[in-house]
Amino acid sequence: NRVVDLSANITDISCGGSACVARFLDGSATAWGRQDRGGDITLTDNNRVVDLSGTNKSVVDISCGGGACVARFSDDSATVWGHDDFGGDITLTDNNRVVDLSGNETNVTDISCGGLACVARFSNGSAAAWGDTDYGGNITLTDNGRIVNLLENVSDISCGYKACVARFNDGSATAWGDLSPV
Repeated sequence: NRVVDLSANITDISCGGSACVARFLDGSATAWGRQDRGGDITLTDNNRVVDLSGTNKSVVDISCGGGACVARFSDDSATVWGHDDFGGDITLTDNNRVVDLSGNETNVTDISCGGLACVARFSNGSAAAWGDTDYGGNITLTDNGRIVNLLENVSDISCGYKACVARFNDGSATAWGDLSPV
């Protein structure tokens, strides 16, 4: 039960189903809301505390979905927190492989969280999704039964409530998740 000061210097804000995160001018960020859906940064990314203080590296991008939030940092790494099954745990991921958001293998250039899944785009043109496998967290359950190739030429990403979409350098796009009509 802490008080979140939102009185000044907010540069970005993102809210999902049960939590919000605000990014400040000094490169720090804070989250609030339901603890197990991204509102508590101490219940986080493989049971480690997420540092959004801006002291070690600045937060440059934020996104919250229905069950998790993600922050991208100035060193092009990223971290997630929230409900394990809905994007808050990157070890439950993209075709059962661990999504590396550390920036060690390839830089994270874009992030998006939707209802129950998140997606990240990397500097090498690839992307990875994680979260609820029925709602965009697994790229093998996808786009009319075919496997979505997010290994190259991804230029933009976005997740909605029940699905995610990627646009490619050639102008084509693909979606995955629950693609049934609303």
